[in-house]
Amino acid sequence: MSDWINEVARTYGVFAFAGVISASIRRIRNKMTNIRFIAFMITSVFVSVMTALFLMEWFHIGIHGTLVICAISAHFSDELLDELHETISGISEILKEWIQKKLS
Repeated sequence: MSDWINEVARTYGVFAFAGVISASIRRIRNKMTNIRFIAFMITSVFVSVMTALFLMEWFHIGIHGTLVICAISAHFSDELLDELHETISGISEILKEWIQKKLS
């Protein structure tokens, strides 16, 4: 198991680091609470790694181009976090209404 984790870290760690750097730059530019920053950093790392997988596997873009695109996509992942929050809130409201109808 640890060999697999080491392999994943060696292969995709640089893209995760690009997400961390992008999140840190975004925090410098915009005021955020610590909890919001941690959530944003997790989202940035996820978006950065998924973008890297997509670009490297489907388009066979080199490492330097992939890093640039990953950093840019991670920088704007805050909007993705907002959309995710709105979606979860919407689903929560729908479930509350459905439960109220079933209990009535």
